[in-house]
Amino acid sequence: MFLKRHYPFQIKISENIRRIMIIGCGGSGKSTFARKLGKLTELPVVHLDKAFWKPNWEEPGKEEWAEKVRQIAAEENWILDGNYSGTFPIRLERADLVIWLDRPMPLCLFRVIKRSILNHGKTRPDMGEGCRDRLTLEFIHYIFRFPWDGRKRIIRKLTDSPFDFEVVQLRTERQICNFLKDFGTKAQ
Repeated sequence: MFLKRHYPFQIKISENIRRIMIIGCGGSGKSTFARKLGKLTELPVVHLDKAFWKPNWEEPGKEEWAEKVRQIAAEENWILDGNYSGTFPIRLERADLVIWLDRPMPLCLFRVIKRSILNHGKTRPDMGEGCRDRLTLEFIHYIFRFPWDGRKRIIRKLTDSPFDFEVVQLRTERQICNFLKDFGTKAQ
């Protein structure tokens, strides 16, 4: 396979891992995983959805967004949760570790629908101010197409990157739980 590593494997957990990217389909559990990993590592967590969206779901301009990501990535320590593949090169240049939550599309779709029902009319903590949770046909389509479009884009971006970083691909809940347990044990 294209990835440098699959979990489980012997990853060198040390003070050298200070910048972690968490990527995956919407509903794969990126934000929850980022919060848990942040508690284990004491690294600051940045939810890219929160950084990206302006009030009432207004998008920033392309260059404005790229500059914001440059500023975030320039920090010494971080866990960045979110895809935004257009800014992969900016983040990959600084990342020590990329964790790809490669979960099945039906599970992701179920989770997004459930999340939307549970958070209807509320702004989630990992979202921009004034962005009340919503479920659009565009987002459902994005998730439905992710195994064919988004997944291929991730593979291409990771394999074409000239930068040096580790990749961990987690596909099951068991792998995710074991990774967090192992990471927490080794990080102490």
